[in-house]
Amino acid sequence: MVSLKDMRTSLAALKDVNNLVAVVHCVHALVLIVGRNAAAADKIVRECRESSPTSEFEFLAEDIILLQGVDRVCAKIRARVDKVDLLFMTPDFLSFASRQVYGEAGFHLDDLDLKSHSGLLVGTSHASLMTSLANEELAVRHPSTSFVHVFPE
Repeated sequence: MVSLKDMRTSLAALKDVNNLVAVVHCVHALVLIVGRNAAAADKIVRECRESSPTSEFEFLAEDIILLQGVDRVCAKIRARVDKVDLLFMTPDFLSFASRQVYGEAGFHLDDLDLKSHSGLLVGTSHASLMTSLANEELAVRHPSTSFVHVFPE
């Protein structure tokens, strides 16, 4: 098993999620890729089909910046499959440009919608902790499923 120190070192070196490499061994896989850019996805899907011709790769075009988009893509996924065995969430970026920027970071229980606290560091920390909390709740609801959230410190 890889040590936590090695994992953190590797994640710290990760600069370009466009070149992310995942190693999964199976004879036949169905891979659903969600994103906004069909041209970029076409290239990825083509390369994946060449490297794993017995698997299926499908692009689901959706902008998931708003929860409505998340709901739409979840409906598309539910229409395609009964269950999801492995989920990678790699969001693009957070932007709080329209809000006043503060230098502090952290999680504010009294300001979950971040109306009083903002800035890229605050937003990133907040989103990371909210993802961890959501995964903890999902783990309680689905005890036979593993949930892992890795966020570089």
